[in-house]
Amino acid sequence: MGCGEAVHELASAGGPQRNPCPAGTDGDTECSPDTPEGDAAGPEAPPTGGEASTPDAATEPPPPPACTPTRRVAARAGLTLHLLIDTSPSVALQPAWGAVRAGLSTFLRDGAHAGLQVGIGYLGTSCTPSTYRSLAAPFGELPGAAAMLEASVPLPLTGKALVPALRGSLELDLEIAASDRTRDVALVLITDGVLDPLCGSTAPLAAADVAAAWAASPPVRTHVLGLGAGPSLLSPVDLLPLEPLDEVAAAGGTTRARRVAVELDSGADLARALDETARASLPCAIALAPGEAPRDLDVTWTPLGARAVTWPRVRSAAECGDRAAVHASDARPDRLELCPAACEAWSGAPEGRVEVVRGCASASSN
Repeated sequence: MGCGEAVHELASAGGPQRNPCPAGTDGDTECSPDTPEGDAAGPEAPPTGGEASTPDAATEPPPPPACTPTRRVAARAGLTLHLLIDTSPSVALQPAWGAVRAGLSTFLRDGAHAGLQVGIGYLGTSCTPSTYRSLAAPFGELPGAAAMLEASVPLPLTGKALVPALRGSLELDLEIAASDRTRDVALVLITDGVLDPLCGSTAPLAAADVAAAWAASPPVRTHVLGLGAGPSLLSPVDLLPLEPLDEVAAAGGTTRARRVAVELDSGADLARALDETARASLPCAIALAPGEAPRDLDVTWTPLGARAVTWPRVRSAAECGDRAAVHASDARPDRLELCPAACEAWSGAPEGRVEVVRGCASASSN
């Protein structure tokens, strides 16, 4: 008997009027009027009325998909150095101007500074700051720009308009720093003193200008290298009083001036001072890509031939301790700063790989 006949008989007998066959069965399907609807072939009818349904494995939502992070090779923030060099007659009286040129050449041709951007400007006789926005050697990347930078070094026959030169140079540097936030910009003043009879430059005036640049966002730091005469037969001890230059350096964020001996036969001390200045200025930070936020990122470090490890994120530099970790910077939200231990690992093994990982829970410190 088909389903249609079963329904007819039930209706004639005064029994329940429900269709005992599951919805959607055709008239030729055999079914029993005594069979509960839930036991019939086909899908179970949804509960009606106030009856609560019991979830089972078939109706539970699927688990969330496993996290698939995105990663990219990290780019270390770069450095642009602006060398502002005193070529006044007083510098010509140092034991050997050739030693200054030799020191600059040694520094510029050192392969360890590949990727460093360097530009050179010189003190002059103009008291107008904008004059010094035009560099004698425009910013170029080492090692390719080394020859161009060396060729710009003149004979020391210009003036010593220190404050106008600092002011114009720092204006240029601040614009460069604001336009390319993937690099730090630092000015290196190389001089034998502050005395400037032409434009009335003084240490307090120079300090005010470099302090303003150091307080800007992003900041420009000023280093001072004081050219001293010794050691030589004429000058076995320091001849250069550094106190005025210390005032300028401290205002620019570098604590004090560094005295550089200009030897009779080489520029080794100047080359060494420039090398150490560049290394100290190179930011130990990761430049973030547009749209990246420090709180969403992890950083992994893979030494050559070893397994990757994750550098955790701490709240600030104060929490670094001796851990290899990273932290955000309020002053530079476009970067992740490296703690000293992480910086040493990366600097000591440049063949290793640092990657930025985005998309999963961060290994932050709570």
